[in-house]
Amino acid sequence: MSQNILNPQFLGAFLLVFVCLFFGFFLRRRNLVGKEAKTVLKTVIWDLALPCMAFSAFMQDFFAEDFRAGGIVLLAAFGFYFLFILIGKLLFSRLGKDASDVASLLTAIGQLTLFTMPLVSALGLTRATFYCGMMTLAFRFVLYFVAYPMIASGKGGIGQLKKVLLTPVMLAMLLGLAVWLTQGLVQVNGTPVLRIDLTLPAVYAVVRTLSSVVCPLSMIMVGLILGESDLKSDLSDKTAWAASVLHAAVF
Repeated sequence: MSQNILNPQFLGAFLLVFVCLFFGFFLRRRNLVGKEAKTVLKTVIWDLALPCMAFSAFMQDFFAEDFRAGGIVLLAAFGFYFLFILIGKLLFSRLGKDASDVASLLTAIGQLTLFTMPLVSALGLTRATFYCGMMTLAFRFVLYFVAYPMIASGKGGIGQLKKVLLTPVMLAMLLGLAVWLTQGLVQVNGTPVLRIDLTLPAVYAVVRTLSSVVCPLSMIMVGLILGESDLKSDLSDKTAWAASVLHAAVF
């Protein structure tokens, strides 16, 4: 564990988070970029870079051991998410329904694809990246089928839910999982046809490069958001602090 933490690649990825975060904060605080900047970054991240990262997490050999372990990780992630949403609801019940819903969700769920997966990838831990991908499946399910209905309070209907569910990142994740599961069915000379990292390395190089920009661009975007927010008010929000501390303690 200590070797991983002291790994220069890991430390570099961790440092990159703070550099990009403060850079985005500086740009917006100094009004060097407008409000539209975060909209542009959001589009690039969610519609292009993030799907590439979600897909590439599953571009590795299929092993029965990984299938079993991945299933356990997936089920455990579901269990933890639902358990701590319930705990959050109980702890923050005095705030009222809407506020307790938001606080419980902040306690239970976190963005694995933007934060955890890039750090794990920096260490070259391909199997750990795969397990992060499995946890992300649970995260997306909870986000779209639990968090979204809780916050939307039923507004928008099933059509809006389908629109949210059929996002590029979700489609890329399901496609990657399908390729991983079925790679043994269609092969040419022992090479899985659908594994583009093996059959189309030039195309996959583009996918990998785009996936590598998720962390820096997302941190710049977060910095832009912080740059136009009232930090004094945000930092004095006791509920946000309680949810954040509990989330950190749990995960």
